[in-house]
Amino acid sequence: MRRCEFTIRRAGKADAEGLVSLWRKLVSHHEALGDRHGLSPDAARTWTKFLREHLRAKTSAVLVAESAGRLIGMGMASVRESPPTSTSRRRGTITDLYVEPEWRRRGAGKALVAVLLEHLRALGLAEADVTVASVNPAAALFWEKMGAVERRRVMTIDLGAAGGESGAAP
Repeated sequence: MRRCEFTIRRAGKADAEGLVSLWRKLVSHHEALGDRHGLSPDAARTWTKFLREHLRAKTSAVLVAESAGRLIGMGMASVRESPPTSTSRRRGTITDLYVEPEWRRRGAGKALVAVLLEHLRALGLAEADVTVASVNPAAALFWEKMGAVERRRVMTIDLGAAGGESGAAP
């Protein structure tokens, strides 16, 4: 078995262009699966701004997986406020995770997640949420192997759908 040579490190400003490239690949992957993101024309610019905010935030972690000077993956985690009725006031959330196809199943995703979770634990958080597109069963399986369990299901209603009745039971 070939040994995987990659490192996980915190991203810096100099990684922004490479991170945007990986994010575009993540979006393309979801689109190929049939996930309708509905991205705005300026989505890349908006995500770049989002990225820069997270690079500066002490409660966020932006990581890259790198091999031979090339970015092969990335992961982002942050803290969000829980609803005021929740017993836990803050929750971790993993907002983005992507590994180049040729590096999948070689430990890079698992390594990125391990460091993201350690960051969230160090902030005193007890749980982290992750959203998985329903059209991506491989991602769901990956997250289950990482210890994730389904507790809630987020569903979408297309308000522009012909004949759709909001709130009607099936």
